[in-house]
Amino acid sequence: MSIVAAALLILVGVAAIGAMYFYAVNNVTEKAPTAAITNLSSGQVVAGPIEIRGSATGEIQTIFVKVDGGSAVSATPKAPDDFSSWSAVVDMTTSGSHIIEVQLVDSKGKVHSNKQSLTVAEPAPTMAPPPDQLIEATGAAGAEVQYPLPVVTGNKADLVGPTCSPASGELFPIGNTTVNCVATHSGDELAASFTVSVNDSTPPAIQAPQNVISNASGEVPTTVSLGFPIVSDIVDGNPSVSNDAPSTGFPPGTTSVVWTATDDHGNFAVAVQMVTVLAGTPDIGNSGNATSNVDDSNTSVTYNSGGGGGGGGGGGSSKSSDTTPPVVTAFPLGGTYSSSQSVTLSANEQATIYFTTDGTIPMT
Repeated sequence: MSIVAAALLILVGVAAIGAMYFYAVNNVTEKAPTAAITNLSSGQVVAGPIEIRGSATGEIQTIFVKVDGGSAVSATPKAPDDFSSWSAVVDMTTSGSHIIEVQLVDSKGKVHSNKQSLTVAEPAPTMAPPPDQLIEATGAAGAEVQYPLPVVTGNKADLVGPTCSPASGELFPIGNTTVNCVATHSGDELAASFTVSVNDSTPPAIQAPQNVISNASGEVPTTVSLGFPIVSDIVDGNPSVSNDAPSTGFPPGTTSVVWTATDDHGNFAVAVQMVTVLAGTPDIGNSGNATSNVDDSNTSVTYNSGGGGGGGGGGGSSKSSDTTPPVVTAFPLGGTYSSSQSVTLSANEQATIYFTTDGTIPMT
């Protein structure tokens, strides 16, 4: 072989080696970055915003996380530019199958996608009681109370209940009663409780006796029979009753008497009765006649003193005249009665009493 041929062969070999190197350098396949979720597994119970944590390899510029193709959430690296571990907070509130997509952007801006299926199971059931119940008593025994049942949320498969005791619709006594509720789920018991408060805040009903009109007695103040009010209460069968009438009697004129009814639970109501005491004596002239109205269920009583007294005597003799009319009273006093009453009229001295019940001419 000539020297020239040998030289050509060497040149060809060098060129071939160079071409092979160029091909190898320009056709090297870069290894794609990868990522994996490390804290979630299929069927895991999750609810609300959760943190997804993962690891990654390769040259990564940033990582995005999507749930079911939704909005991309930027992942936070372990350290700046170090995505060997990362985390992202996403919202997963619906049970069922979900696709979590992790998008990795490499140093050249190329996006690499890694998808993982995740099944979110329903959370274990929880039971919330209704709010405490505040009920007004309807009688001395309390009240029948209707209340809503507790609300169960979460996985209700195989749920039994809830049931509560005392049951809705039962009679609850006055005071506080604890209602206990239970339900079972896959052998596990759920419990909740609330309070039913039955209160008596309704005051008694009171009707004052009728107003009284009375003549002043010889003594002042005047003692007056007031009668009795009509009182009732839905809970207390016998409310206490009091009034502020003056203990020593009534002065001439009109006085208001306040009646108060109070039940066992401190509720009270008031009613007012007017008492009028007529002062002085009527002007009877020489006839000796006088009229007095007595309030006894609209009965008007007219009386005649029967006293005469004309003048005229001789022989130095004289006659004295009784000019003071008798005081007529009626019993029972004015008021509202459930049955007919016999009214007794009496005078404080011997007299003929005339009366009328309808305003016509009085009779004896």
